[in-house]
Amino acid sequence: MRYAQKDQIIKHSQWMILNRIHTAMLINEYENAKRFLLDEIGNKTQSYYIQDEAVFGTMLFKLGQENMITNQCVTFTKWDIKNLNSPVQFELVDVSLLETARERGCLFLRKTGPDTEFKVDFKLMLANKDKLSQDINILEKQFNEL
Repeated sequence: MRYAQKDQIIKHSQWMILNRIHTAMLINEYENAKRFLLDEIGNKTQSYYIQDEAVFGTMLFKLGQENMITNQCVTFTKWDIKNLNSPVQFELVDVSLLETARERGCLFLRKTGPDTEFKVDFKLMLANKDKLSQDINILEKQFNEL
């Protein structure tokens, strides 16, 4: 018998945030999930398989946490139009970019590198913590409405 039926597979962003309770649940479920994933690979099932973007969501669903899963991207990514398999590396991170990411509900940027130039006054942004608190309250409200 399969670990998860097709209608129990929950696809989500592979960039995610887990709380401590869910992390502990996933660790405790490790052996079942490992067996499940190895079976899927071993069967080479063409009808469906589990992508990395569905493993943790599916496990949490199986653990009765389906109402706690929010499919909201937390990592801001800009994709290369010529090569959609490759994200663009940000050459410049400025306030405008960070505001755009925050407006979309993102907390992280993908992808920066050693040559990325940062033109952001982080002290000033942190001093404007009212806006940050407001964003956090909006996210909490959305989460609680699930």
